[in-house]
Amino acid sequence: MATVLRHTHESAAEAFAELRPGKKPVRSRKLAQKICIAARAAGLRADGRQGLDLLLHTVFRNNSSKLGHLLVKSIKIVEDDATGDAVVFSDVYHVDENALEEVAKLCADHGLGVTGLVIRYPRTEYAEGYVPDASYKMVNEGYPQLYRGCLAGLRFAGSASAIKGQGVAKARTPKRARVA
Repeated sequence: MATVLRHTHESAAEAFAELRPGKKPVRSRKLAQKICIAARAAGLRADGRQGLDLLLHTVFRNNSSKLGHLLVKSIKIVEDDATGDAVVFSDVYHVDENALEEVAKLCADHGLGVTGLVIRYPRTEYAEGYVPDASYKMVNEGYPQLYRGCLAGLRFAGSASAIKGQGVAKARTPKRARVA
């Protein structure tokens, strides 16, 4: 199985559509849990209680790990309504695909369903950049335009089996009936 998917599209709109953005708000608590596991896999200490915005900066910005240098431009998040997959990505000019592959493999080795994404499209000027429709729910910390030529990031699997061995509830044993 490939740990990094590489695709090329004719426009930024097609590239964004490949992320399968949803119309429902991003479930930040579930995503924070997955980001914390990815951080632990990279040797970082992260606390999901600090909120998604601060967690993103702690994990993807303010450290010297591979995760800290992976998404160099503003971070955006979309979630697929059908599968629950969350995509944490940046619109970048260039991405270190080897580092992206290492991070995806590291996360997979720690039982987290993660796939790296590199989706290329033709560069445009900022003024002609593609602005996603407002009906798509996206966490966005920067410019709304997609214009730099490459969407690079991580797709966190949204299914219950995406986190193997993490938070699995034990089956409850039925209580014995009292004998009078």
